[in-house]
Amino acid sequence: MNPAASPRTLTLAARADQVRSATSWLQAQAAGLPAQVLGRLELCLHEALANVLEHAGLPAGASIGLELQLQAGRACLILRDPGRAFNPCLAVPVPRATRLEQTLPGGLGLVMLRANADQLEYAYVAERNQLSISVCWRMV
Repeated sequence: MNPAASPRTLTLAARADQVRSATSWLQAQAAGLPAQVLGRLELCLHEALANVLEHAGLPAGASIGLELQLQAGRACLILRDPGRAFNPCLAVPVPRATRLEQTLPGGLGLVMLRANADQLEYAYVAERNQLSISVCWRMV
């Protein structure tokens, strides 16, 4: 884990063994958020990282940038990667199997992201994918 300049950012090597470090970073940065919000953010982080690592065609030695922005009632997790441009907001979901024998492993990453995020935004900036995942909650 290599913390970047801001305490709410992290740059990590684009490797599966870094997911645990990313989760620990998120938990530390989001301390004090409602447990359900943190759980949704963690699930989104895992799914987004898994998709990037599996499908983005990252160059050797690539890194992934994470940023967490906290506002009253809203947490926004931003992932930046140098993989092929891919807008998950426009991707058509894979049809779900109707019978058990039709079920294949995987294919639920985008479904899980959409189900747990209140808002997804995508941009391709400076040759990097930028996915913003927002989770909101009611302030008491």
